Amino acid sequence: MAKIANDIRPKILLVDDRPDNLLALETLLQPLEAELIRATSGNEAIALTLEHDFALVLLDVQMPEMDGFEVAEILHDTEKTAYLPIIFVSAIYTDDIYRVKGVESGAVDFLVKPIIPALLLGKVRIFLELYENRKKLLQQSFQGIVEQVSDGVMVVSRDGTIQQVNPAAAELLGEPVEKLVGSIYEQKLAPGTLQEIVLNGRNHQRRHVELNVSTMSWHGEPVFIVSMRDVTERLQAKKELEIIINDLNTKNAELESFNYTVSHDLKSPLITIGGFSGLLKHSLGDNMSEDVRTYVSEINGAAAKMILLLNHLLALSRVGQADTAFTTVDLNDLFAEVSHEMEAVIQQRGVELQIEKTLPQVQGDAILLRQVVQNLLENALRYMGEQAHPVINIGVAETAHGRALYVQDNGQGIAPEYLDQVFGLFKRLSAKTEGTGVGLTIVRKIVRFHHGEIWAESAGEGKGATFWVRLPIAE
Repeated sequence: MAKIANDIRPKILLVDDRPDNLLALETLLQPLEAELIRATSGNEAIALTLEHDFALVLLDVQMPEMDGFEVAEILHDTEKTAYLPIIFVSAIYTDDIYRVKGVESGAVDFLVKPIIPALLLGKVRIFLELYENRKKLLQQSFQGIVEQVSDGVMVVSRDGTIQQVNPAAAELLGEPVEKLVGSIYEQKLAPGTLQEIVLNGRNHQRRHVELNVSTMSWHGEPVFIVSMRDVTERLQAKKELEIIINDLNTKNAELESFNYTVSHDLKSPLITIGGFSGLLKHSLGDNMSEDVRTYVSEINGAAAKMILLLNHLLALSRVGQADTAFTTVDLNDLFAEVSHEMEAVIQQRGVELQIEKTLPQVQGDAILLRQVVQNLLENALRYMGEQAHPVINIGVAETAHGRALYVQDNGQGIAPEYLDQVFGLFKRLSAKTEGTGVGLTIVRKIVRFHHGEIWAESAGEGKGATFWVRLPIAE
């Protein structure tokens, strides 16, 4: 610490009822450029704090008449010394309960006797440097520090008198600096809280201002330091953003409603087409030519595929719209149920299905999560390709995104340029592959509805694919 002239040395108050203890503290603190002042009782210590501006108090706990805890509480409750750093020193009250009591009384630290000199000097130096820095800031020209600051800054005494104000604050308050200094600031100031007020600045422009209030000692007296930030444009931008978001939400709702209506209404004529093609096939019977039989089959297949597509679109539009019931869902049970329902397809395609027995429990809607599981399994089966020994592995592992579920296959894989596209609507890796191109889109929407993440990984074509899903784990 730089050498300080004797007339401006910081003051340290030493409080102990035993002169030998005071002498010991003075000896330990001798290397410091500080003025050491003694007090042999709590009452004397309190009186001295009213006369001097101390940088720190070293306070003994065990004293007659008034112990250290009581002294600290009084100093903490006194306006002038409310923020005066206090370090307790004790050889008896060393348990944690007394340390807590010390903090509650207003102390910043608790030293146990016998004191380690280096530890004491290190702690005291920190507080002296803090005190010295505060004094330097106050001694410098206030206007020189804050004139270039875009935020408004004021120094206000406890009685509300404005002692200093920078041009930015004057602009917000709508008065010249010379008129504001010495006037009363009537707004109630609450240290440690962020307040928002409305001011009529220059030219009577209505401005929204945030006040950040802190306290410090200004020439030995406690004052408020008020930082004033104009947030008018920010609030206006926030309102405009809210309008845009509300507009988007409305349009999304209209789009989903339109999707639902169109999908629902289109199913009716498709069912009619399927019904009449069936009647045609029945009416012609054995008289049906091979060409007609092919045409009818194509009609039925196209109608069935269109109905499946519309069902998927309906499912997509309903995600997050119907009433959902979030509960604890056991993924072990869910995969067991879905794989049992798909057992015939799994066996028909000769797929070996391996499911870990330690899948987690997650928080979510069981019906929606069932669609996730079903679509992921169907996707793995659909893109297995001509693999001689098809395998699907299901388990959990740690990832950069946290613990996640994976569905891994050794099928035809995904080229790198398509990894970001597989969740897009109507996206399929091959036109020859069955499916509507909606299943993974539904999966992504459900996962996002659950505030989760989903992504795909693949080493390339012919090297299989892994779909990762991170969902909220049940507590």
